Amino acid sequence: MQIEDCFSGSSARTFFKAGETLFKEGEVGDLMYVLLKGTVDVFVSDRLVGSFQAVEVIGEMALIDRAPRSATVVAKTDCEFVTLNEKRFLILTEHRPEFALHLMKVLVERVRWLNIEAQARTEKTISGDFDSTPVVEEDLVASGN
Repeated sequence: MQIEDCFSGSSARTFFKAGETLFKEGEVGDLMYVLLKGTVDVFVSDRLVGSFQAVEVIGEMALIDRAPRSATVVAKTDCEFVTLNEKRFLILTEHRPEFALHLMKVLVERVRWLNIEAQARTEKTISGDFDSTPVVEEDLVASGN
């Protein structure tokens, strides 16, 4: 199943120009977005943490747990989205179980990515390497270490 197949007849299209903000970290969200065309950047605490390209689900957590947005999302290029409010989201998950399964897979992928990121940070902390600049052998020799 292609996720965009669930929205082929949808008229709930939204367009953002490059540089426009979809939503901001900390805001209350009542929509999720399915990115059909374009690329968005995702920021947490003003730090770029990733980019998504079409076709991707964005902002789904706000409809699942009603907590404030955990990230800011900005259109990197001109983008086209299908938007879903909570009612449409619930109907879609009930009547298109393949959409619900796709959403679960997306969430699992993101949790796995966060686990990898957390592990990498833990290893940096344990090794004492707080600088993100790669250390090469010449740097160690020059510093006398």
